Amino acid sequence: MKVNRWIYPAVGALAVAILAESDGVRGAKSGVLAWVVAGGPIVFGRVAEKVRLRKTPANRNRMAFMVGVVPRLGWTLGAAACTALIAGDQLSVGFWPALLVFYQVALLVIVHSAIPPT
Repeated sequence: MKVNRWIYPAVGALAVAILAESDGVRGAKSGVLAWVVAGGPIVFGRVAEKVRLRKTPANRNRMAFMVGVVPRLGWTLGAAACTALIAGDQLSVGFWPALLVFYQVALLVIVHSAIPPT
């Protein structure tokens, strides 16, 4: 399955539209801020390092990306907590679920763009 970088903006536009419909301007603002926070690792380069797996027939030419998960998760949670503290009541409840969705999509884009085609 080929995953292009356009999937992150597409999911962002869909989620922001849903949040804007459900909570108006606060929902749209929450969706945009969650999209920016979770997209930080995509924009600012790879945080993950490639680590070779043990060579077996089952995992030939595969990479493990577990090294970069902790810094990426730390960035996302830290930036989200700071954003929630600064914005306060201006964010809707949809900020945190949107952040979780965008974080997973960002991981998908980063990992699939780093895996060489077979």
